[in-house]
Amino acid sequence: MTLKEINERLIQLRSEISMPDSDLVAIEKEIDKLTEEKRELNAKLEKRQKLIDKALTINANEEEKTERKESKNMEMNYRSVFFKNLQGHELNIEERALLGTSAVIPTETLNRVVERLEQHSVLLPFITRLSIPGNVTLPVENVKNEASWVAMGGASTDSADSFAAVALTAHKLIKTIEIGADVAAMAIDAFESFIVDALAKKLARAIENAILNGTGSGQPTGLLLTGQVTQIETWAVGGMTYADLLKVPARLPTPYHRGARWVFNRATFFQSVLAIVDTTGRPVVLREVEGGSGFLLLGYPVVINDFVPANQAIFGNFEYYALNFAKAFEISKDSSVGFRVGSQVYRALALVDARPTMAEAFVRFNRA
Repeated sequence: MTLKEINERLIQLRSEISMPDSDLVAIEKEIDKLTEEKRELNAKLEKRQKLIDKALTINANEEEKTERKESKNMEMNYRSVFFKNLQGHELNIEERALLGTSAVIPTETLNRVVERLEQHSVLLPFITRLSIPGNVTLPVENVKNEASWVAMGGASTDSADSFAAVALTAHKLIKTIEIGADVAAMAIDAFESFIVDALAKKLARAIENAILNGTGSGQPTGLLLTGQVTQIETWAVGGMTYADLLKVPARLPTPYHRGARWVFNRATFFQSVLAIVDTTGRPVVLREVEGGSGFLLLGYPVVINDFVPANQAIFGNFEYYALNFAKAFEISKDSSVGFRVGSQVYRALALVDARPTMAEAFVRFNRA
């Protein structure tokens, strides 16, 4: 019997039970038999459905693995052709079709460029990085009012909160390197590593310098540009003291202290800061326990950066400095420049802008 037939018969038996001359013993036996058959049928149906779901899952997983493998193989093939073209090798018809006219930098290579930028920059890991094409306007709080308590049944009063806008445009960031023709003999992986490392190292220094000293004209706006950070503390020409240091974190509003850090150049830190002690004679600078490679000043991490001018420093939360890649890095080559000596020039280009998004998140610390 089918499940439908069993259900129909059970309904009939329900009616027969109410009849005066019905055989209740026989009806009970039939109900028990039908109930057992129904249970077995439901178990088979459930098992069948589980097997179907399992087969579909296996098939979906295999398809997903195949798609990932095909995508990875396509990326690897494109990457190989991209660098083969950069090395100046002749491409066949299929390779030229795969490369296309734009020759976009492979995703894996772009990720390596960003990774190397972070490795060569001491500030880039701490700032807010965006990759939004074109010009960007970031809303930031301007006038802020706290929440207020309202009595039961009472009405709240609107507060005059407002937002300002921080605009990020696009400035060209370019680095070129000239390499001998023997690069054509390098393996693809070795050539990629060589190009990425050589370009990323110089690009990172340019970005790092702009974060601090950028003029805002044809380049990002730096934190040390006059007027960008209005909270300023100073130390006397005679030397920095413990009391001078305490003024700096005291000036920074509390919400920005989580993640705040100091930035000094090497000479200022080692000559003017490292030897300072507190009122009990204990050093104000401690070795950072985790990793043991950095310093803590008054409990805040210290970043050593050679682009900070002498006798200046900055303290704050660098999450409130935003950098946007309006156009991702592209790498191209030109053989005409080094034609006489058989060399090629490689160029990395990106469109970048950056600026502080919240002035009150930073405090400048200068010698008077």
